[in-house]
Formats: sequence, structure tokens, C-alpha cells
Amino acid sequence: DLAPAFVQPRLMIAMILLRQGRVDDSIAESKRIIHLDDNMAMAHNVLGSAYMAKGMYEAGMKEFDRAVDIDPKLVDVYIKKGLFNLSKGRFKEAETELETSVRVAPDVLNTRLILAAYYMRQKEYDKAVNTLKKGLSKKKTDAVLYNYIAAALMAGRKFNDALEYLYKAKGVDPDYFAPYFNIATYYAVKGNYRKAADEYKSVLSRDPGNLKANIKMAVLLEMTGRDSEALGYFKKAGQTKTPGGFMALANYYIQKKDVRKALNVLDEAIQTFPDNVPARVLKGRLYLSERRFEDAVGVFEDLEAISPKKAFPLIINAYIANRDYKDALRKIEDKQRATPGNPELMAEVVRIYLLRGETDKAMETADKLIKQKPRSAYGYTVLALVYINKKNPDKALETLKKGLSVDSSNVKAGMMQASLYIRKGEDDRAITIYEDIVRDNPRYIQAVFAEGSLYDRMGKKEDSVKKYRQVLKVTENYVPALNNLAYLYAEGYGRREDALKLAFRAYSITPFNGSVMDTLGYVLLQNDRADEAVKMLEKAALLLPDNPTIRYHLALAYRENGNPGAARKNLEKAIAAGNFSGEARAMGLLEKWKGEEK
Repeated sequence: DLAPAFVQPRLMIAMILLRQGRVDDSIAESKRIIHLDDNMAMAHNVLGSAYMAKGMYEAGMKEFDRAVDIDPKLVDVYIKKGLFNLSKGRFKEAETELETSVRVAPDVLNTRLILAAYYMRQKEYDKAVNTLKKGLSKKKTDAVLYNYIAAALMAGRKFNDALEYLYKAKGVDPDYFAPYFNIATYYAVKGNYRKAADEYKSVLSRDPGNLKANIKMAVLLEMTGRDSEALGYFKKAGQTKTPGGFMALANYYIQKKDVRKALNVLDEAIQTFPDNVPARVLKGRLYLSERRFEDAVGVFEDLEAISPKKAFPLIINAYIANRDYKDALRKIEDKQRATPGNPELMAEVVRIYLLRGETDKAMETADKLIKQKPRSAYGYTVLALVYINKKNPDKALETLKKGLSVDSSNVKAGMMQASLYIRKGEDDRAITIYEDIVRDNPRYIQAVFAEGSLYDRMGKKEDSVKKYRQVLKVTENYVPALNNLAYLYAEGYGRREDALKLAFRAYSITPFNGSVMDTLGYVLLQNDRADEAVKMLEKAALLLPDNPTIRYHLALAYRENGNPGAARKNLEKAIAAGNFSGEARAMGLLEKWKGEEK
């Protein structure tokens, strides 16, 4: 301010403000700079980025264009413009901008990788490979390029060539571990667990404390039934004294139903990292699963000092789990005194009233919420929940329509509306709503996934596959989509080998999830790997013993593996539990097997 013409500090301030999320302040500071010097390219770049953050896309693109007019070598801007055009489906424009970024700075690795990623997204794998090959420079950084070349070749199903490049990457830079993990994944999918394990061991020989390698090795061993060896690697993960290592070991003990050891690990995690929120949350939830409600509340109250926003709903839910509605209301009222009129707190009050059977009070509070924010659909969603509780879906739908008439872009109201139409059997209307939500919010994967799940239940499997793929384009590790898509591929709606890749990926992300284990087991069975299928499905059945689908799949695996007695026993358990998608087939199989026994 003392030297207003000195713009460099102002530029730094504008960039810092943008990184802090103070977008309006960043815009104001950038405009001051441009007023002083309209020829500063970076100021236009920062202003364009700030406009993009506010959703002012045309204004943002205008600033980016001005930035590259001033400085044609401003690579960052070409990348931003390319990615923006890509997000809007303007693929040719995106390609032009990204190609320019590589041409302007051919030695900048990041630009080349982004362009290659674009080509891969367009399924132009040869273009991706050529783009990456042109960046090779006989330096250590070639390892990164070799690894990405392999990824493009894998996507193009040129597996032998891909492996060759992965081994090249290891040779160029033995301490770059991505190719080791990629080779291991390839061999695990193929069922060559020895070679997969060799890759993890190679990483650990160079970096014994590598958390990812220890966990991957543990998961691989457990999957193949070598539990004691798996525990050894989970313990090594814990010995890294990292938050992820502690969580992996604790989750292993939880899966084995050894609560005492899991709690000991979590206590050590919290002692080592007092601000470790996930460890405190898991500890509290573990107490809840053991019905130790007071202990759970105590853990969540301790968490409140670190993360009040995270702790509050956990405390309320712990009280509710113990049917302690009085203390739940007291906690909410304490919070309301600090933030009177808070709509989320009023919604929680409505939830408590409904649980206590006090419908009139719930409705009165929901009405107050609507009057407080008449131009928002939020209050209407709360009132709709009251009508759902009263088993009046038509009134709930009417309420949501009113809310959407004043707040048409409210995603929560739209999602609720779709779910109510599904309950009423009006699937096509639900599909239309999901499509509308996704049109306005292309990255809202919950709506895309819900649409895929609905198509699945409707029997429109090909449409379901498309939607799950759409989810994975946005978020490649979204486990529900990985899991469901793997299952559909195994059922014949895709390549069964690709089903294995998806199921393994889901399992590597959440190795202690019974439903994910079930899918992997079933996929292994469909790929003629019955021995492995039995081991995986037995683990799933231990975690979810009353799940009829798992019992049905386990019956199929036992039968294929030459154990008809165990097969029939599990099939009978599945049918006795009932209400699963394969129930009719299971009943037919049981009659067939009985006939064969005679």
C-alpha cells in the first residue's frame, strides 16, 4: 500500500488468497494489479483461476486468453483451458490447448502426461503412447514416462508390450515404485500370486517401511488363506507408526473380531497422533458395535475438542443408538444457543422428534424451518421426511415439488424425489430426475450411481454398465461402482477378465468389506478359479453370515470345487434367508441337486 506501483507482492497476495479459498479477495487483489499493469500475464492467470473457482467460466476463459496473448509461453494457462474445455465436453478445443502446452514446453513432464491422459480418456491409446515416447530423454524421469506408456498399452490390451515397459521403468529408476505395484496387480489378476508377491518384496527390500507395499502384501496373503503371514505384514504396517499403518492393523483385527487388540492399536494411534480423527472415529464406532454407548460418547466428546464439526453428528448418533433421545436433544439445544436458527440443527431436532414418535412437534419444527428460509428447498426436504415417517409418500412428493418450485437446483430434494418415485414403482420418472440432476451437475456421481443401480434393478443391465463406467470416469476408485460393474461383467455384460481387474481394485481399496469380498469371490468363480473363490467367499460369509447372496455364491463355489454337501448346506441357508436377487435360480438349483442325489 505504501508503494502501490510495486505489483509483485500484490501478485503473491492474490495467489495466496486464492489458495486459501478467499476467492473474492483474490479477485479484488488481481484487479488492482491489472489496473496498475494490464500487461502482467500472471495477474490475468490468477484472476481467470479465481473466476473459474466461482463458476464464472466465460469470464475466466476471457482472462486466460488475455494471459496467453501477453505471454504465449504461459503453459499453465493452456493446461487450465484444456481441462476446462474437456470438462465441458469440447474435446477438440481441449486437445488443441493441451497440444499447445506440450509444444510450448516440450520438456515439462506434467504437460505431456496431461495430454496423454486426455488421449487415454478418448481411447486413443496409440496417440497417448506416441505423445509419451516423444518426451523420453535418457534421464531418470523416463521411468515415469515408461510407466504411463505401459498404462496406455494395458488399456489397449497390449499386455506383453506393457510389461516390457514396466520392467524398463524399474531399470531406469529402481526407486520409483509405481511400476512394481502395476506389475504386481497384473500378476495378481492373472492368478500368479508368487510373481505379484515378488514385486512387493522387491519394493520392501529397497524400502522396508513402505506402507503401501506392506499392506498390499498383507492383503494378497490373506486373500490366499495365509492368515498368519498376512498378520505379520499388517503388523509391519503398524510398525511404520503412520496413521494409515495403524488403521490397516486395527481394521484387520476388527475383521477377525478381536476387538481388544483393535482398541489397543487405535489407542497407540491416538497417542502417537493426538489429532488423528479417523482413528478416534473408528474407536468410537467400534465401541458402538459392542454396545458400549457411554464409551463411544466419551471418545466422540474427546474428538469434539479437535474437530467439532465431525464430532457433533457422531455424538448425536451415539445417543440415538442408545435410545437416549433426551441427551441427544440436550446436545442439540446447547449447540442451538451458540448458533440460533441453524437449519441443520433444526433438522436434527425433527429427526429426534420422529424417533420419539412426536410427529406433531416434528412437523411444527419443519414448518418453522420453511418459514425461516422460504427460498430454499432445505426445509421442504425435512418436512418430506416427516411425511415419509407418517407413511404418506404422496404428501412427501407434493412437499418436495413445492421446495423445487422455489429452489429448482437443490440436489438433495431431487434425489429424495427420485427415491420416492422408485418406492411408488415409477422408475421412469426417477430416471428422468437423475438425468436432470446430472445434466446440471456432471460430477455429482451419487446421482449417476443411483441411476445405474436403478437400471440394474430394472433389468436394463447394458444401461447400468454405461452409468457405472460414467461414475468411474469421474472417480476411478469409487468402490460401489467398481464392485457393481465387476459383478455385471462377471454375469456376461463385459469381459470376465476385466471383471477381475475391477473386483481386485475394489478389494485392494476396501479389503475388509464383506460385499466386496463376495463380488471378488463370485468373479473368481466365473473365471474358473474355484479354489480361490471358495477361500474368498468363506471370508465374506464369516463377516456377513446372514447374507443370502454370499451363501448362494459360496454354494456355487463349493459345488464347482467338488464339495456337494457344503454346497447344498449353504444353498439351503440362502433360500431360508430369502429375499435376494438369485432366489429363484437358487430354488431351481436345489431341486436339481436333490434330483441328482436320488
